Amino acid sequence: MYAIYSLLVYIFYTLFRKEPSQDDGQLLEPEPPQLVESISALQGERARLAEEIQGLRQELDEREKDKQQLAGSFHLQIQELKQQIEEREDELARLRTGMGVTDSEKRIHNLTVENEGLKQSLGVTQGLLQQLAAVSAQPSALLAKENEDLRGQVQRLEASLQQKLAQLAQLEGQVDALQWHKEEEARQLDERLCALQQALDAQLSRAPDVQVSWVWGRRVMHTHTQEARQLDERLCALQQALDAQLSRAPNVQYVTQTVEVESPSTLRSLAEAEERNRVLQEQLSSQGERCQRLTEQLQGSEEVAAGLRHKILAYEHEMAQLREQLLREISHLEAQKEEAVKEASECSEQHLDQLRQQFAGVRQRLAVLQPLLRSIRTDYGSLRGQVRSFSDFYEAALKEARQQMCSAISEVSEANQDLREKYQHEVLLRRKYHDQLVELKGNIRVLCRLKPVTEAEQQASEASVAVSTEPGSESSVTTSYKGKERTFELDKVFLPQATQEEVFLEIEPLVLSCLNGYNVCIFAYGQTGSGKTYTMEGVPDDPGINQRALEVLYREMEAKQGLCKYAVSLSLVEIYNEVIRDLLGKDPQERLDIKLNPDGSGQLHVPGLTCVEVQGFREIKKMLALGKRNRATHCTNMNERSSRSHALLTITITGTDLATGTKTSGKLNLVDLAGSERVWKSGAQGERLKEAQSINKSLLALGEVIQALRAKQPHVPFRNSKLTYLLQDSLGRGNKTVMMVQISPLQRDVGETVCSLKFAQRVCKVELGPAARRVDPSGPGEA
Repeated sequence: MYAIYSLLVYIFYTLFRKEPSQDDGQLLEPEPPQLVESISALQGERARLAEEIQGLRQELDEREKDKQQLAGSFHLQIQELKQQIEEREDELARLRTGMGVTDSEKRIHNLTVENEGLKQSLGVTQGLLQQLAAVSAQPSALLAKENEDLRGQVQRLEASLQQKLAQLAQLEGQVDALQWHKEEEARQLDERLCALQQALDAQLSRAPDVQVSWVWGRRVMHTHTQEARQLDERLCALQQALDAQLSRAPNVQYVTQTVEVESPSTLRSLAEAEERNRVLQEQLSSQGERCQRLTEQLQGSEEVAAGLRHKILAYEHEMAQLREQLLREISHLEAQKEEAVKEASECSEQHLDQLRQQFAGVRQRLAVLQPLLRSIRTDYGSLRGQVRSFSDFYEAALKEARQQMCSAISEVSEANQDLREKYQHEVLLRRKYHDQLVELKGNIRVLCRLKPVTEAEQQASEASVAVSTEPGSESSVTTSYKGKERTFELDKVFLPQATQEEVFLEIEPLVLSCLNGYNVCIFAYGQTGSGKTYTMEGVPDDPGINQRALEVLYREMEAKQGLCKYAVSLSLVEIYNEVIRDLLGKDPQERLDIKLNPDGSGQLHVPGLTCVEVQGFREIKKMLALGKRNRATHCTNMNERSSRSHALLTITITGTDLATGTKTSGKLNLVDLAGSERVWKSGAQGERLKEAQSINKSLLALGEVIQALRAKQPHVPFRNSKLTYLLQDSLGRGNKTVMMVQISPLQRDVGETVCSLKFAQRVCKVELGPAARRVDPSGPGEA
């Protein structure tokens, strides 16, 4: 507590004190953030102290109640101990009168020992009760002066004492339980001993009956023996008399007659005697057997009795051991109890001394801190007033700051919007001026389109992307090849998500210029499988440049109907293995050649080439489908449907101005070049190998022509290949040419991608001069 109050004093006198000003002696106010923090800390500390005081008061009340309950429980324990002593004395008296001398003395000795233990427990309990009474009898005036914090600590000490007493009571309960358990075992042994004694008495009670039966049998047998002996004696006497008569010869006849007269009765008597003797012998033998059985039963009973006596002795010995063990355990528990009581008493006295000392120190510190607390309370009231005023000031300042921030944000947003509009305007102007410059110079416009990555390519092992574009830039593309990054600047770059419509809108003005008599050439260049045919031809649901260009031309011609009259003719050829083939002719396998036009215009033409005049867009779609079926395509390792030839679609539009009679002739060449490929990568063999060699040779010739045009050499090698020879009118001076370079963004194709972009950069620098309008010499025209 002293540390807490010291900390509070240090906080208030270091953070919240008011120092006098040097000028006018007024008090300086602390900074607003410090005021807020100081008030929060002070309120939190005040609430915590109030909670501690309330908790200590409640704990003091609870300790008073516990002390009263403890005194009542001690009185109850004393009464119970007295009652137990009386019960044991009654039991001792009863045992003295009812048990044998030896067992009674042992039982009396045990009960005496237990009685002494109970008396000792009673004495200890009364001593504790006297101590509690002495503690409770302290002057109330002194307790009133003690601080509530000290009382709480005293009560915690009493709780510790109560816990020790509870442990003591628990030990006494364990001793009583153990004593009761031993007594119960002794009682059970006594009951078993009584049962064995009763069984032995029963066996012994049966012994007199056996003895009587045996004596009676001996008597009967003796009687029968005497009767048999008497009969034998009588028989011997009769035999002697007979012998005497026989010795007397003269009287032989008379004696004989006498004997014969007496003989039947004697024989009957003898027979009866013998029968009685036999019966007596049988009775004697049966009585002997019975006596033998009884003797055996007696011996068995004696053996059982001996065993029971042995068991009784063993039980008595065991009971003696158990009594000794019980006495030892009781004495040990008594010693533990006395030691615990002594230790609890010493600890309680020490704690009471310590608490008294602490209480005295706390009272001294409180006497010192009370003036400081009064000054702190005064400072706290002044701080509360300052905080109230600071809250209004803070809200006003915050409101003003919000307004300034909102105005600044709105100004910045307006400035950003203005800059964004100016930037967009500048971008458009730059694009416009760049297109005009390119048109004046006659440069070949180069557009780049990135092929989207398919799901099958994403699942492949080499599906990483090596081509990227900068955000906000529409004319640059960056490649990562052999650890180096290189950026290529082109006229326009279409991302993979660009649609066919977006690509065509970029070249739509050039397509429409052929209605005014200009020659326009659009050709797709790139490696095989990069999407050239898709960009030029498309699919039925999403057509490419070819169909969209023809559709736009017919829509424009229909819009000018009544002002101009147009005639449209169409031809479609392919260059396969340096052989020109007519895809719309009756025999697509027929070989054609390039010749100068015999009309003296100096332009080239292909004799025998089918040139179909078409009347509508549907008819053109039929012609395009026919040419697509006749074109040579095969499967390679790099493309499932690879174009093995260069396709050239030529639309010639002749227009007549109905007002002036001026005739114009424009030509639109749409070229789908075969894909450049590496033989080892495409897996070309046999016929495919020959096709690849021809394709690469023609593309190499195209590169030489581009290099010569870029260097403005006087001689351009158009005749080195049928492809360049056929494109001479499109790549010559005065034409509008657009190159659509197709690239793959995958890492596995980065080599071919870099080669295609390098070729596209060279094409960008080719200047064909201003585009020239072709007007029929018979009518007025303009250059």
